[in-house]
Amino acid sequence: MSEDVPAASDAAEALGAVRIGKIHIDTVGTFQVLQDPEGNEWCVVRAAGA
Repeated sequence: MSEDVPAASDAAEALGAVRIGKIHIDTVGTFQVLQDPEGNEWCVVRAAGA
């Protein structure tokens, strides 16, 4: 979980991750899907109300 999804996504990219699509914002929170250098997808998340 992260307080700042864009900043955490930037940091992940600096380490070799690739963003998949745009940042999503909905009623459960904010998240960005990324892919690591091996092709595994994962998300940076900020829960709603956090």
